[in-house]
Amino acid sequence: MPDNVILNLSGDEASLKQSIEQAIATFEMLKSPNFEKWFEAWEYGFPSANQERGNGNYTIDKWRIDASKRPRYREWTDEKQRAELGYRIIEYWKDRSIEGESIVLSGNDQELISHIIQIEYEGGGSGEAKTGDKGLPPLQGQPEIFLYFKEDSASASNFKIRAEKSFRIMDKTDNPYSPMDKISNGDLRGYANKIIDNFVTGGGYVWQKGKESVSYKGKIPRSQGIDGWVYCKTKADGIALFDRIGAVLGVTIDRKFLRSTTVEDEIGAFPTNPETVQILGKPYQLPLKRPLVDVRFQRAEIILPFSRQTIKLVVGGKIAPDLL
Repeated sequence: MPDNVILNLSGDEASLKQSIEQAIATFEMLKSPNFEKWFEAWEYGFPSANQERGNGNYTIDKWRIDASKRPRYREWTDEKQRAELGYRIIEYWKDRSIEGESIVLSGNDQELISHIIQIEYEGGGSGEAKTGDKGLPPLQGQPEIFLYFKEDSASASNFKIRAEKSFRIMDKTDNPYSPMDKISNGDLRGYANKIIDNFVTGGGYVWQKGKESVSYKGKIPRSQGIDGWVYCKTKADGIALFDRIGAVLGVTIDRKFLRSTTVEDEIGAFPTNPETVQILGKPYQLPLKRPLVDVRFQRAEIILPFSRQTIKLVVGGKIAPDLL
């Protein structure tokens, strides 16, 4: 604690000890670098630091240009919990397009930053920095809809596997300074109703996840806001999912941009049983890679990047109350 901070505490010995420890933990957390500001710069490749980059592998036009592969995180602790615990917990994706590959991290802001940098470079720099897709419509700054799925009951793991898929709105924006049409509450209700038609009706759409990769990539998919891939049991399952996403956006999936790939030794590459390892002397079950599971649609939300709003679209199989 700094010398100029005075705290007035009272209570018995046990409660005083707890209060002092909590105050120290809170200060240690607050004095760390601001994680949110750092992560925003990290996600977009530190765009403000552009003068001394030279012609290296991480120039602005090479690093992080594929928005569908940028890192992301989900906060598990709220402000009150962070103050009480003295640390925060997040789930981190090095590549947001690979829903099944994430890791849980904990610590203060400085420790989280160190963890993420270590994860990024422990296997070398990202190939994306050298081979970025040039000439494709940018996705950065466009509203993004997230669809969330979950197993009805636990299968291979001892917990219900979750999944998500996102896509962008390319013809609307929440940026008041952009010449593009501004997104409205009517637009949000329209997206919500189309999601209900395509993902709720009939008991909830079931995404049959598996080991086959079905991709929809290229200039037209990017211009539609759907550029990416999904893991499914069959090629037909993946195409069906893309068709439903296209229906939400009011666009037609162009078949010539659909691709499917399989792995020769699927069992060797993606075991069906979770691997258990020892971490800190205790058994820890690793997440399955490309598990064969059925996940049912649960809810949907949209993120407006300019105003940094997250708005619920569909909850409990119905249009979100705030949109009515």
